[in-house]
Amino acid sequence: MSDPTVEEVLKQAAQLIESYGWIQGSIGGHDRGFCIIGALDEVAMGYGLVGSRLAEEAMRRVRVVTDAPDGIVHWNDYPGRTREQVLFALQSAAAWRPPTDPENTSDDDRQVEASGGAAQGE
Repeated sequence: MSDPTVEEVLKQAAQLIESYGWIQGSIGGHDRGFCIIGALDEVAMGYGLVGSRLAEEAMRRVRVVTDAPDGIVHWNDYPGRTREQVLFALQSAAAWRPPTDPENTSDDDRQVEASGGAAQGE
């Protein structure tokens, strides 16, 4: 079995949440659903990729699209956060591509372009 792409890891994390549910306040599991980090970790563990560059890139993309100043865990657990926002963030992270000319694009522009609104709703 070959390693998945970053896009596949992010899409599979979204599929886990779609299949088992989404939770806040805990990493989760198959019996109760997953938070965004729990879903990413579960997929990475399935491939033996925990702590790998690929897993780190998946997390980095989620940080970019959520623009989460306090981290992904806090973003996931934010009061009023919805399952749909979490799924949208994972799907947006899977579709995210770096800007073509990073020297002429500010960090804020990159995050807005990449997020497609994933950080909205706070």
